[in-house]
Formats: sequence, C-alpha cells, structure tokens
Amino acid sequence: MKQYLIIILLILISCERPVTNKELYFKASYFENLNSYKEANLIHDRILKKNPNFRPSLINRGANKSSTGDFNGAISDYKKIIGFDYDNTLALANIANNFKNLNLNDSAVYYYSKAIKATDKQEKIYTVYNGDFDKDFQYYVEIDELIFERALTYLELKKTSKAILDFKEIIDVKNRTLDGTSYYYIGRSYEYLKDTINACLNFKKALKTGILSGVEQDELIRINKFCSE
Repeated sequence: MKQYLIIILLILISCERPVTNKELYFKASYFENLNSYKEANLIHDRILKKNPNFRPSLINRGANKSSTGDFNGAISDYKKIIGFDYDNTLALANIANNFKNLNLNDSAVYYYSKAIKATDKQEKIYTVYNGDFDKDFQYYVEIDELIFERALTYLELKKTSKAILDFKEIIDVKNRTLDGTSYYYIGRSYEYLKDTINACLNFKKALKTGILSGVEQDELIRINKFCSE
C-alpha cells in the first residue's frame, strides 16, 4: 500500500501544472518592487528563453538594466521589441531615453522622432496579446510627452530653433500640463540667443500658467529678477 502511495504522489508531482509566463512575470515584479533587479531579471531571462517576444518581460528587463546602469543592455532589449512591434512608442521612447543616459543625444532625437511618427498608428491599435494582460495600448506614450522630451534633447544639442518649434507645438495643442514648462524653456532658448524681449515675454507666460514642472524656486526668483531689470 505504501508503495502505491509513493507512485501516486510521483504521478501527481509529474502532472503539476506548469507556471505560466504571466505568473512568472508577477514574481519578477515582486523583486522589482524590492529594487532587486538582478533577481527579477533572472526570472525574465527564464520567461524570454521560452518566449523571446514576451513584451512585458522585455520592457521590464530593459528597465531593470537601465536602473543598474546597463544602458546598452536596456537598448538591446527595447530593440528586440521593435524588431517585431516596430510601432511600439514605449520601446522607442525608452531607447531614446537610454541614448540620452549615454550622452548620445543625436541618437536620442532620432528615436524620439520615430516614436512621434508611430503615435498615430499605435493609438488606433488595440490588438490583444495573451488575453487581458498584454495589450498594445499599454505601450502607448502620448505624443506631447515625446515632443517635449525631444525638445529638451534639442536644447542639450544647442539646436535652439528646433527646440523652440517643438515647445510651440505643445503650446498650440493647449496641453495644460506641459504648456507652462514649454513657455519657460522657450524663454531659456531666447535667453541663450540673447533675445531678452522674447525671453521675458515667454517667462511671463510661463509664470502666468502656474504649472512649471522641474523648475526650482531659485530659478523662478532669477527669471523674475532678470525680467524686471
């Protein structure tokens, strides 16, 4: 009888339900919440060995690599996504972000531009991958955010005129979250060009909106003083 029980147990163990990619993904997410990125990526490696096109793991493994300073490794993972999902704006934007981390701003602009071009297509796509877990719209980045990041990158490249055009495009669509900050950076651009009149005109518009993201109090004091002289 004891021998039969052992055999039954062995059969039950051998018939144990395999762990799904989705379950493994959430296990990796547990480690990511603890900032244990290497442990998380070991699980993503396991998932991607079975399914190289599993987008959630490619996105997260890339993000984890970026968090540990492996920017080239992150770019490699995101490029794997656009190899089969070329309109994925999140992957394209993340490639650009990591090129910025590498101080390769020309490459960053190139991929922000590709992401901007892809927004129209991806906004209309709602193809479902793996049921309700992995949908295209989850990888969609708003066009205004992409234009804003490209504009900031143009500023770093000293391509001031192109930056101004991008910031003005954001203002024209009345993005209330970004338009104040866009006015501020247009002001900074004109200040760099030594055009004090247009610089202060835009600084005043920026202050009037009341929404300035990432602008320190000392800087607000400086531009107030700059425009009152």
